[in-house]
Amino acid sequence: MRTARPTSRRLAGPFAFIVFAVGMIGAGLLAIPILSGSATYAVKEFLGLRGSLASPPRQGLIFYSILSAATIAGVAINFLHIDPIRALFWTAVINGVVAPPLLVLIVLLGSDRGIMRTRVSGWLSRSLTWVTTGVMALAALAMIGFLLLPQK
Repeated sequence: MRTARPTSRRLAGPFAFIVFAVGMIGAGLLAIPILSGSATYAVKEFLGLRGSLASPPRQGLIFYSILSAATIAGVAINFLHIDPIRALFWTAVINGVVAPPLLVLIVLLGSDRGIMRTRVSGWLSRSLTWVTTGVMALAALAMIGFLLLPQK
């Protein structure tokens, strides 16, 4: 009869730290093009510019310049020793404060027959979006209120 291996024994043994490190480095290398690419597309769309990853570099010079700047900015953040967890936290805070006004615009645009034509949002969609907008606005106001209150 065979005995079960103890669960405390590592799969990779003493090399587990190497497997973990390679996995973390690989995940980071996969994230670089995704994050810089998504930021580039967002900036490009916001500015109304043309270009994409399918464009040859000569035709999409501005697009590839934005992509390069986004990548360089990500590397610079690392070399400036900015804590990535704090950066993610403050990004989430900013997104939470900015979301309610954006949701108001989404509801108004979705309700406009001149823009949406036959695809106007239904009453259930509008109702749920207004409720979500209200809850998010209250949460943002509560957070701001707690930040402004004197600490004991």
